[in-house]
Amino acid sequence: MTVIEDLGENANLTELTTRTDRSINTLSIQLTRMENDGLVKKIREIPKSNKLRFELTEKGVDACKEVKKIKSLKVIMSALSEEERQQLISLLEKIIDKAQRYH
Repeated sequence: MTVIEDLGENANLTELTTRTDRSINTLSIQLTRMENDGLVKKIREIPKSNKLRFELTEKGVDACKEVKKIKSLKVIMSALSEEERQQLISLLEKIIDKAQRYH
């Protein structure tokens, strides 16, 4: 989805296969699934032609934002060692538990 967003109006099958390094068949299956899930829509360049481009739907844009948040969080958390991450999780669980009891 982020590749479709980055390509904008140039998000056609050829560009997507180049950018994702996936076969046309694999990418077609993924795009069909995303279309069925309401994340992308196919747009015919010229009526009755085989030339298609893909565009994110509003749902796709929202999902893309969530993916970017997760990637950012992973980068931020990579500054911590595994032990530090576990300590942080433990501390956050304590805070959440206390907050739930308070409410």
